[in-house]
Amino acid sequence: MGNSASAALPYKIGDQTHPPFRNPYTAGYAIHKATSNSDNSNVTAFKASKPDLVKTPLDKFGPKDPSYTQILPALQHFYRSKTILHPNVLKVHALLDTDYPNQESPVNASAVNAGNLSSLEASATTGELIIITEECMPLEDWLSSLDSANVEQNSNMLAYGILCILQALTFLHQNAKLAHGALSPHSIFVTRSGDFKLFYYTLATPIGIEDGGGGPTAHFRKFE
Repeated sequence: MGNSASAALPYKIGDQTHPPFRNPYTAGYAIHKATSNSDNSNVTAFKASKPDLVKTPLDKFGPKDPSYTQILPALQHFYRSKTILHPNVLKVHALLDTDYPNQESPVNASAVNAGNLSSLEASATTGELIIITEECMPLEDWLSSLDSANVEQNSNMLAYGILCILQALTFLHQNAKLAHGALSPHSIFVTRSGDFKLFYYTLATPIGIEDGGGGPTAHFRKFE
């Protein structure tokens, strides 16, 4: 079901540009070039293989309980990514879990957004998770592309980018009542126009926990 179901998306997914599991923050999502079927405009596709996520431990990048794998953080990112809307977070055009091409997933997205992730454990794990976003590149690629001779211009663009991320975090904290939980250069992407966008919500957690305290949710405490 996994690969054939991806044809349901109105996008053509092309070559992979960045492999999965390239650092601890990607949750197993590879990055691909992609285009829209309607107007051939460029977009970016993030794809994760659920069988690979299930068999890849979180301790791939350091000591961790070997029973913890990449699947739950990747699923959390998948379900949160479409619900967080702001000019300074990466815009998601479409989502597809190829195990559920008709959207009959047992995952309760509303519960996930509220911090209750137990339904994620009921998800089938044979297909792919596909997220289509606006065209972007990882921050590290953008930094590598800068012309070292244009010091002042680079400084101005970087200062603007930092402002973008501060605005995204302000929105998360004040409006969405979320802590990102995994902020790093790897969770920042840059659009063709030079806007910095926040992404990767593997550890995003509602501010406050079930008992009314001020700490993170159980998901964050388990996978952090």
